[in-house]
Amino acid sequence: MGVEDRVVSFLKERVEDGSADAAFDLAKRYEEGKGVTADPVEAHRLYKLSAERGNEEATTWLAEHPEPEGAAKAAADGQPAGEKPEAAGDEAAATPAAKADPAAPSEDAALAVPAETQPKP
Repeated sequence: MGVEDRVVSFLKERVEDGSADAAFDLAKRYEEGKGVTADPVEAHRLYKLSAERGNEEATTWLAEHPEPEGAAKAAADGQPAGEKPEAAGDEAAATPAAKADPAAPSEDAALAVPAETQPKP
């Protein structure tokens, strides 16, 4: 077991024990792919956990990165992206194209129309 493996193992143990700082450090490793395979969704989850435990750096990072990097691409590819945005109805979760031009067709256009107004077969 190399040094990086031992560091990651140690951080994971500390995260399980409730350490906000270890969660932040491990999140940074997942973000950068240092000692672990880069995983932006896992990094975001750990930053969120760290912030919930009181780490101010994690709170700042989350304010600057509201959605895990790569989550939108994974969703577009039809692959699970891990965590979903906090509130399904949250305006921040709407796609920029839908916000910019509400008349523009979108993939979810059929879902946006109430069932009672859709034509019957």
